[in-house]
Amino acid sequence: MSRNIPELIQESCERFRNRPALAADGCEFTYAELWKNIERLAGVMRARGLVPGGRVVLLATNSPWWGVTHLATLAAGGVIVPLLPDFPAADVHHVIRETGPAFVFVSAQLADRVAELENIGDHTVVMMPDVQASCPAGWHRLEELLEEEAPRAELPESEPGDTAVILYTSGTSGHSKGVMLSHGNLMANVRSATFVVHLDQPWRFLSLLPLAHAYEFTIGFMLPLISGASVFYPGIIPTPALLRDICARVKPQVMIMVPLIIEKIYRKRIKPQIEKSLIFRGGRYLPPLRRLVMRKAGKGLIQALGGSIKAIAIGGAALDRETEDFLRDADIPFVCGYGLSEASPLIAAGPLGADVTPGSVGHPVPGVEVRIKKEREEDSQGTIMVRGVNVFKGYFGRDDLTAEVLQEGWLDTGDVGFLDENNCLHITGRAKNVIVLANGENIYPEIIEAKFAASPLVAEVLVIENNGAVEALVHPDYDYIDQNFASPGENAIRRMLEELRDRVNSELSANSRVKRISERREPFLKTATQKIKRYLYIR
Repeated sequence: MSRNIPELIQESCERFRNRPALAADGCEFTYAELWKNIERLAGVMRARGLVPGGRVVLLATNSPWWGVTHLATLAAGGVIVPLLPDFPAADVHHVIRETGPAFVFVSAQLADRVAELENIGDHTVVMMPDVQASCPAGWHRLEELLEEEAPRAELPESEPGDTAVILYTSGTSGHSKGVMLSHGNLMANVRSATFVVHLDQPWRFLSLLPLAHAYEFTIGFMLPLISGASVFYPGIIPTPALLRDICARVKPQVMIMVPLIIEKIYRKRIKPQIEKSLIFRGGRYLPPLRRLVMRKAGKGLIQALGGSIKAIAIGGAALDRETEDFLRDADIPFVCGYGLSEASPLIAAGPLGADVTPGSVGHPVPGVEVRIKKEREEDSQGTIMVRGVNVFKGYFGRDDLTAEVLQEGWLDTGDVGFLDENNCLHITGRAKNVIVLANGENIYPEIIEAKFAASPLVAEVLVIENNGAVEALVHPDYDYIDQNFASPGENAIRRMLEELRDRVNSELSANSRVKRISERREPFLKTATQKIKRYLYIR
């Protein structure tokens, strides 16, 4: 049994040495080549002064070299600090001050985020491969480092409990904390993931989310690498139209998505075709005819994603129920999951092909224990508590915050939900997002948002408390409105939104109804997994 991540990856690289591992346009590594580059860079980093436990900041877009740098840091005995590409310069500088890294690796297009680093510490700054970008004075190119003579780095003596990664999350609350994950945390969680999606063939993954996010790292990077699969990086965050072109070329078998991607594809491409179908209109309430239409649409979706899809993993936020029902009716191989960085991140998911309750995030994964902490015994839901080897060590330099969420071995997720009779976990809201009205009633905004989001008029929605009343901020789907309504003006859009508010209110209890609805012209600012940063809009 591997003690640490480098040992685990080395075993895969030896076992699958001739298979393709990581690829992007103009760059591809077999497993043997991947390990060769990991060993070479680890040796150079050790020779240049990286000591066991020393930290390395990685601010880069997805590429095979991201994986090399990450794993080389661990192979040299260091601790990697990967940052999301959308981190602003002030946050990047804060992390560098706080962690004191020996190395900072950065993509050329993100170089402005680490300007004037000489003023906040002594670091070796390394630019990731980019033939079109000039390298600032005093910086190094990764290609040049790999040419340096250095002794081969022996694999570290890291134990399972030693810190491997410090993840600074870009969350919805506005507070970025360093989540310390150990080798054991991550290895346990990726082994749990093998029970969710069983990879018995060298399938191709298409990587769409930032690798610095725990979800993509564990499920979209570690899982394929320990299974002999390959990963392709498109180099951009594609629109649905570009995604189709990329999939036609790559023909992925596994895709990891946040709900927003698949929801957009369904609403803009699939749903209009279904509604135009004479069979659907005539037989929407006849299950055999409905299934016929849905399966035909499902085949169209599979073709739009390259024609080879074996599994779509969806997580990072709640999936719209209408989209989930379509995927299920259309026989699309998908699995919904739930987790958070502090749990490495997977807590519950599927598994693929299992009997999973619609609307849930599936069963707790093997090795992870879930219980619901209720305020009163008669409550139907409560705070989701998690225990297992996957639970993090704590927040970097913040014992006070760690003590708030770790209670006698249990992780307080801050999410509210329940386990049903099928042992499937349902997420009903975020405890910190709850709206407490003057009458003492608790309102979970996510439930109301889901009702608004079911309308094609709505691209994005956020429900907040405003002067003691519930308000919905709606960013309309202007493309849909333009295509279906003749030259609608501001007053027409306003009427549409008010009518939508009335429909949603008819489905809510009297105390939780939305008092006002406001049009928002611009999209909301979001996290890496496309969740709205609520703290920016609370009044």
